[in-house]
Amino acid sequence: MLRRSVRPVVTVVLVCLAVSVGAGTQAAAASDAHVVGGDRLGSRGVVLEREPGAPRPPKLPKVEAKAFVVADATTGEILAAKAPHVRYRPASTMKILTALTVLPHLPPDQVYVARRPDVAAEGTRAGMIEGHRYTLEKLFQAMLVESANDAAHAVANAAGSVPETVRKMNAEAHYLQARDTTAVNPSGLDAPGQFTSAYDLALLGRAALANPRFRTYMSTVHTQFPGKGKHTFAVWTRNRLILHYKGAVGVKTGWTTKARGTYVGAARRHGHTLIATVMHTDAEGWEESAALLSWGFGALGKVRPVGALVDPVNDAPKPAHRAQHTTGARTAAAQPPRTSSTHSLAQELRNGLSWPALVLIGLVTAAGAAGWQVSRGGRRRPRGRARGGYRRRPRRVRRS
Repeated sequence: MLRRSVRPVVTVVLVCLAVSVGAGTQAAAASDAHVVGGDRLGSRGVVLEREPGAPRPPKLPKVEAKAFVVADATTGEILAAKAPHVRYRPASTMKILTALTVLPHLPPDQVYVARRPDVAAEGTRAGMIEGHRYTLEKLFQAMLVESANDAAHAVANAAGSVPETVRKMNAEAHYLQARDTTAVNPSGLDAPGQFTSAYDLALLGRAALANPRFRTYMSTVHTQFPGKGKHTFAVWTRNRLILHYKGAVGVKTGWTTKARGTYVGAARRHGHTLIATVMHTDAEGWEESAALLSWGFGALGKVRPVGALVDPVNDAPKPAHRAQHTTGARTAAAQPPRTSSTHSLAQELRNGLSWPALVLIGLVTAAGAAGWQVSRGGRRRPRGRARGGYRRRPRRVRRS
């Protein structure tokens, strides 16, 4: 029988287990009630379906990415996916959303004077100089060709300020129905609460392909960036897909220590433009994207779509930064994703731990507490031992 000191702990464990299972089941049911792009995309595994009567499609390549999506950019049909809606850190693929948000409102010939926070941006930099004047054309080239964080910071300030641009980025993500995406900064550097998914990256990549200016920047191999005085220096693309893959048209690379490799690749062959996104891989992101693109071109007509890339929302006004006249209009960004520290912690837990894992952690913790209770009151200590391991002095026996 359990000792009295242990019974309350066991009761608490059982109650916690019941509550956790119920909450987890309820949360899973709520999340699966409507999955953007199709219910099958709620899976955490590989989703693939052969077209009835069609020749067997080529075997999916082995990739290290924890999540990927292969989609037709023209029709929006998703040919295959793995954990498409699981959230991971975006790294520099977040710059796609930055560009989509501010490109329509910053003319290429507009001049921006570099500030100290721009120059001091962490990570990859183009080499901006405080007080120097740069056209937005050069800043966009540096941001999307070399993936320069100083240029991304400057572009955000040119559009108003970094906080204002981040707010607009979240509104743009909401408008595009990229519901897994939360922006915290314009560069994509690791930050609490900043996440996206392979599905959302496919949405962003498709929107980028539809923007003529973006297409020009992402297909640029090298350009000249202003230096001191009249000197310039070469800026080369970090996107090796457009250098080594036939028909490649972009889109964006990404890597940080926490995000690992993230990548959005696109190529056009035989009248089809495909997008292949990969997230959280230790391999070369562009190589895994290229392998998935090759598979996709070979699988056209042999696989049945498992989902679709959705269009922007139709039942709400465009975000304020997209609308021509915003007076009296309620924007789609009325409720942007929260970025508080509490939300960030919850996001981290949802991203890294499933509810069964949380239950297991609770059980282990409770078991430890039960063991402590047993050692404290359930069993006698050997005679002559006191707390701390010291030997007690023999008790004096009072003789009458």
